[in-house]
Amino acid sequence: MKVLAPGKLLLSGAYVVLDGAPATVLSVGRYAKANALVREVPRAAELMKAYGQKRAPSLDLSDLTDEGRKLGLGSSAAGLVAALAADAYEDGVDIEDRVFRKQLFEKAFALHREVQGGGSGFDVAAAVWGGFFRYELYAAGKARVTDLLWPSGLQLELFSTQTSARTSEFIAEINAFRGAQPEVAGPMFAALRQAAIRASVAFAAGSIQDVLPALTASREILGAIGETAHVPVVLPQVQRLGVLAASEDAVFYPSGAGGGDVCVRLGVERASAQFLRAVAAEGLMPLKVMADSRGVHAVAAEDSED
Repeated sequence: MKVLAPGKLLLSGAYVVLDGAPATVLSVGRYAKANALVREVPRAAELMKAYGQKRAPSLDLSDLTDEGRKLGLGSSAAGLVAALAADAYEDGVDIEDRVFRKQLFEKAFALHREVQGGGSGFDVAAAVWGGFFRYELYAAGKARVTDLLWPSGLQLELFSTQTSARTSEFIAEINAFRGAQPEVAGPMFAALRQAAIRASVAFAAGSIQDVLPALTASREILGAIGETAHVPVVLPQVQRLGVLAASEDAVFYPSGAGGGDVCVRLGVERASAQFLRAVAAEGLMPLKVMADSRGVHAVAAEDSED
């Protein structure tokens, strides 16, 4: 048996989720795969913190990478959750039990925060719980997860920029900007927080006509923040594709901290041939991803290869 933990997609709430604003998160069917019967020296910082000098379950993160390059789908959080759950599964624990999952989230979140020097933990929540949900921090290291239903008729497509971004570095640079220029950053982040709240409310209501403008506003504010802070949050090609997406009643924007990794297209219709040609011309590639509704779970080893 192997234990699988899904990756994540941050649909709204980038940066301001750390301030307690609501984030909207989708767990995706690309998985970290752990095998407790095959042990290896931990390489990831989170696993080194969790296991110390002990060998950890072997990890396969290929589903969350592209030729060794991280896709920005939360591979470190998913890997940590998968490894911890794999050991529990081998000890006879029901890893889909809600009480166990709550304990697993708390442990993995604490480890992840310690190694990352902070972090919101929504990627850990996606790996543990799966599904589509609103995520809110209400105290240091304390989070609230509320299940949502996907808005009927809303089409999701993902595209890889084929460049990796370091979320921790982007957050550090943006935080430095906020500290150095509070009079400039303050109103920007207040607007970004309001956009995140609008998006969260619209997702919860299943209102596509409200989701799309809220996300468009968020992208524009993030672009302005990045330009002012000299951090490439919204890449020029993403901004250009965003203009084209708007002509198709859709929104196109970077997932998470931006600067690379994965971009999201949400709309009432799937992308047109014209949009796909423009994506290719800008150097992005479609990324096949399905939603995950199970969260961390065990499968037969042969099934995990599908």
